[in-house]
Amino acid sequence: MKAFEPINPEGWLRAPGWSHAIAVKTGEVTFVKIAGQVGWDMTTQQLVADDLAAQYEQAIKNICSIVSAAGGEPQDIVELRIYTTNVKEYNERIKEMGQAYQNHIGKHFPTITLVGVTDLFKEEIKVEIEATAVIS
Repeated sequence: MKAFEPINPEGWLRAPGWSHAIAVKTGEVTFVKIAGQVGWDMTTQQLVADDLAAQYEQAIKNICSIVSAAGGEPQDIVELRIYTTNVKEYNERIKEMGQAYQNHIGKHFPTITLVGVTDLFKEEIKVEIEATAVIS
């Protein structure tokens, strides 16, 4: 790996004009900054559903795929920043979000920030998640 390398999981289309993630290697540690992931199935290029929990789970899957492509595992995730257009619904469905999280990341608990926003990049997108991983 170069000192600064874009990460694009196998089977994903290359992002036009940006990177899904950038890995920066410093000594024995690789820092991976992951761009906001949404409920797109990256192999079909389709939104998985018009449902907050389903979009959340797909975004988590996407993050885990990126971390794996960088040579890490979900337990290497140190930060999640979650943007949602409906904080009230997110909180009402927190158990579903927690189950989706545990299905892919397990009982590993990085820092998490939840931010309510008016809009995301497309009207049908209900949640977007940025992440940082540290792989050693």
